[in-house]
Amino acid sequence: MALGKSKPEATKSNHDQSEWLDRRLHPRRPMTARAVAEQVRSGAVSALEIVNRALQAAREFDPVLHFLDELDADRALRAAERLEPSGPLAGVPFLIKARTPPESPILSRLIAAGAIPIGWATRARPGAVSLTFGWNGTEYTRNPWDLTRSPGGSTAGGAARPAPPRPHSPTALAERP
Repeated sequence: MALGKSKPEATKSNHDQSEWLDRRLHPRRPMTARAVAEQVRSGAVSALEIVNRALQAAREFDPVLHFLDELDADRALRAAERLEPSGPLAGVPFLIKARTPPESPILSRLIAAGAIPIGWATRARPGAVSLTFGWNGTEYTRNPWDLTRSPGGSTAGGAARPAPPRPHSPTALAERP
């Protein structure tokens, strides 16, 4: 099958994209959610700076990985500006699984702990026979370690996003709606 609206398969384009991803996704110092929160609480970096990095990385990698259902930059930036950097997840950007109810208890707890949602991650296509491929409405989600594969599961976008140890969005919410 061809790339695009079909399941991923090996092509020269995938190989070129994999090399580009490999250069971009493997930093010297990984940032965990704990490390991000510690830096925000200590004042070494602001929540606004972290969220801006997360949004920039999401915009950069989503055209290749297709892990975003929707990005909500305005909401994320407003939350980062208002954040009191004291919670255990102060300034940690995260993605919400698409179609997670806004009244979800885990979502409320993450936000209360200082985490900042930056958007919604892809999930399996509604009515799909198989739940192994994420779908953003036009493309299947790709595995950041091998573009010929899916990250798998009904929360494919959340799985693809935190896989590389990047200083952006080190976590994702995977709740069954």
